[in-house]
Amino acid sequence: MESASLLTQVDWLRALKNEQLRAAQVFGRPEAEQKRLGYFHTLQEICQQPWTWPRTYDRMIASRERLTVDLAGIRSLGLTGSGSSEYAAECVCFPLRNELGISTESISGGALLMYGENVCLRKGLVCLFLWRDPETAPKVVES
Repeated sequence: MESASLLTQVDWLRALKNEQLRAAQVFGRPEAEQKRLGYFHTLQEICQQPWTWPRTYDRMIASRERLTVDLAGIRSLGLTGSGSSEYAAECVCFPLRNELGISTESISGGALLMYGENVCLRKGLVCLFLWRDPETAPKVVES
């Protein structure tokens, strides 16, 4: 992502705070109060997501050779997580499908917890990745 051609995260946050009264109020509270109210980390995470998606995609594509070896012979791939991890799964689902030629789907962590294997759209899902953090590589938890 070329920072010279795009609005930076700092500029975007500044514009958000300047143009949206409610955002200014929420961001304007002291860090301790944001933490006490339970939104400090979530708000920061949400606001950084647009800048993490391209890096997440690039990291997954850079892992193509390793993933191709690790996923050899499988017919379909499930990516799961909650919150920003689910968002990361959504971000890389289609590129992985296109790059690896494997049927790939994103499955909500909450849906997987509540309904188990019934949420898998395709029969024969043989590999499941759990997203711990959009900035880190996924972890295979079932194969």
